[in-house]
Formats: sequence, structure tokens, C-alpha cells
Amino acid sequence: MTQILSDMLGLAGILLAMFVLGIGWWAFGRWLRQRGHGEQLDQLGERTDRARRGISRALGPVGSLLVGVGAALSRVPLFSSKRQRAAWDDLQQQAARSHRDKNSG
Repeated sequence: MTQILSDMLGLAGILLAMFVLGIGWWAFGRWLRQRGHGEQLDQLGERTDRARRGISRALGPVGSLLVGVGAALSRVPLFSSKRQRAAWDDLQQQAARSHRDKNSG
């Protein structure tokens, strides 16, 4: 019981620390914008968005590969149930539709 409570408090502490850190970064960004660095921050945001999109395009096939491996493992009777197989099949169909929509539009 004590171990569970300790783990829960540790998790709550980590979540609180991440929340405080996020508020701190937000406040730092507001402070920089007040000091006249807004245009530079916007340029930095555009560069990071371009990089994020490029990484997403490059790693997209890896995600499809992982879904395929998960679906294959779900067909092994020892590792899954019918419900899990159905969920993996739905996920594969959604990924295929998304891929098809990206290529057609």
C-alpha cells in the first residue's frame, strides 16, 4: 500500500513539475515578446514547424511498419484476443485511408 501511494505521489510530482515548467516557458515567451522579440520568435516557430513536418514525413513509414508488426503479432493466438485483432485491423484500415487521402489530395 505504501509503495502504491509513493508511486502515485511521485507521478503527481512529475506532472506538477511539467505543468510549472510549461507555465514558466509560456511566461518567458510572453516576456520576450514584450521586449520586442516577437518577430524572431515567429521565425523560430516557422522553422521548427517545418522541421517537425519533415521528420513526420520521414518517420511516417516507420509508424506504418510498427502498425503492421503489431497487427501480425495480434494474429498469434498466444499474444492476443479477437477483440485486439479487430482493433488492429481497424487501425490498419485507418492508416491506409489516411495514406490514400494524403496521396490523392
